[in-house]
Amino acid sequence: MTNMMEVGISSISAAEARPMENKTLPIPGEQGRYIIQLAVFHQLHCLNIIRKGIYYGVDMTNVDDLFGIEHIDHCIDMLRQSLMCTSDVTPITFSRKSLREPMQGVAEVIHTCRNFPQIQKWAWDRRARDKLDKTTIVKDDPLGWGSYTYVPGTLAR
Repeated sequence: MTNMMEVGISSISAAEARPMENKTLPIPGEQGRYIIQLAVFHQLHCLNIIRKGIYYGVDMTNVDDLFGIEHIDHCIDMLRQSLMCTSDVTPITFSRKSLREPMQGVAEVIHTCRNFPQIQKWAWDRRARDKLDKTTIVKDDPLGWGSYTYVPGTLAR
């Protein structure tokens, strides 16, 4: 794995999918396999899209483009949700460069993190094939999720 984001989407078993609170679709042609993407990889994709938009001066008003404003808005909201959900509460401490200077925040602090290489390996070991049939509806889905549809705004808690 050379790129943090190249994992893409993953294929999980029915046993792994069954306890998930959010349903997902079965993979056509792969009996008992379900498609997911770990949010961290989508979030990294979004961060990269925003980075490219800022550093390369992309015209973000083109709604048909990968860098269109709707995609950028989606990415910013995806990252906002992640930051609020995970809420890193590591204290940022304060220090002075000298006794004559005002105190300032020191962001270079030790964080307790998840093992990202282990997460990457888990996703890589389960990555779905490159060309997925995204149009076929699976009729004989063991979990009965083959015809699952998501209506935006219905997951309110």
